[in-house]
Amino acid sequence: MVRSSDQLSSLLSALVTDRLGPLAGQVVAALLSLGEARLGQVSHKTGLSLKTVRTVLGVLVTHRLVQKRSAESSEFVVCKDPILAIALYPRFLAAIRDLLGDVAMRMVEHLVRAGQDSMTHALLELGRLMVTEEADMSRETLAKSLSDHQEMFKKLVKMDFIQHGDPLVTSPANYGVLDIVAHVREDAKDAPEDKQMFHVNQMKVKQVVRDRIIAEAAERRLCPESGKLMTSVLRLVDAEPGSNGPSPHFSHAEIERQVARDHGADSGVSAYLDQYLRAMASDRVRWVDRVGDTGGGQYQVHLPHVLSCLVESLLESSVRDKFSSKAARVFKYILSHKYSDEGDLHDKVMMTAKDVKIISYELLDAQYIQMQDLCKAADGNASSKKVTLYYIDLGWVTRVQVSQCQAALTNLQQRTWAEAEDSARLLEKQQRIEAITASLRASGGSEEQLEEMAEMLSPPEREALARVTARLTGLQTAHAQTTEDLFMYNLLLESQRK
Repeated sequence: MVRSSDQLSSLLSALVTDRLGPLAGQVVAALLSLGEARLGQVSHKTGLSLKTVRTVLGVLVTHRLVQKRSAESSEFVVCKDPILAIALYPRFLAAIRDLLGDVAMRMVEHLVRAGQDSMTHALLELGRLMVTEEADMSRETLAKSLSDHQEMFKKLVKMDFIQHGDPLVTSPANYGVLDIVAHVREDAKDAPEDKQMFHVNQMKVKQVVRDRIIAEAAERRLCPESGKLMTSVLRLVDAEPGSNGPSPHFSHAEIERQVARDHGADSGVSAYLDQYLRAMASDRVRWVDRVGDTGGGQYQVHLPHVLSCLVESLLESSVRDKFSSKAARVFKYILSHKYSDEGDLHDKVMMTAKDVKIISYELLDAQYIQMQDLCKAADGNASSKKVTLYYIDLGWVTRVQVSQCQAALTNLQQRTWAEAEDSARLLEKQQRIEAITASLRASGGSEEQLEEMAEMLSPPEREALARVTARLTGLQTAHAQTTEDLFMYNLLLESQRK
């Protein structure tokens, strides 16, 4: 049996390989197997030269995926949480775009790619990209765009989405945009010097993705307005320190003000705030708890309970997908009761005893449920009777699912690489055609030229490309869903440890 630590190591190595290339994946795999190692030990383990290992470690340290064990130490260790957060970046970037717009998403995306960067250098890179995409962009337009990006960078720092390595630095250096424009236009010899390096706040990544998943779950279970209300309530929770346990109490007025800021005072969720709060408090998940009546009502969010309910729903869906709706019914009944007697279970779930026995053994084998035998004392001299009870240890089942998700993600990543490698020639041809077509459109190419480019792919190639694209899309969708499931399972385990 493969150990869960081996599955985690394989996943971490695969994520780094996909992000930074095979050499980085090799170095991370070597560090994980060694625990902590010096430069020479990593070189010996990987078979790479000292120079190559030193370069790769520099990149990994820049991306905060590897760090020294201590300031004085020469031994390197892998930072597991930031590597796992790599899979969350698409979700995080989408949330940033929805919250703050495309400019904010571009700034964060640049830092994700670079690992860390100064505001000045980030603006230089973005400026060069803008000029490349639009060669005739005027200096005024470029200056206005870079000024917007500069202000957004400062806003992201203020909101703690990106942060400096030194917690005492709360704002970036303020360099003139015109100097940056002059350098982009190559009118200046030297770029403004800026040594204040910023990076994406990993805790904020987890927090934003967690809140988005919870709000979407509330929307699916109740209604869109409930999802909006949950988003506002979670922002209040995030503003308080230690937002992983039961939150502080929030007054009705605080929630009302936050909803008005987020969605408008004339929105539906504002107009019917009391009704939505009652519905969310009375739901089984208890999205919010009413804990007092003063000031129009006092409310609290018990995140461990909410996460527990969402994970239970995930497990039920997993049972349904792997086995059947009948198995999901048995699992749900056992989950809702502390212990369930094997002899009475078939009556409770309205199934035959034979079906319940088969399903129970399947769930036991897959470690979705646990079994305990008790000896029931009999009257007189009669022998005692054995009673079989089924129960669910949510923590244990969640850890099993974490291990399975890690293995599934590694397999999905490897299948994606294999699919892309097998169809590399066709995919590269499509990319070349798309690049030439985009260039023709930008330069005012004729319809005949565009049609000629479209015909460079033969009908069989188009069919093959459609099949490859469909398979890659399916793998990406499965990867995204499995990443979300793994994230939720880990969140629940973290909340139980605190």
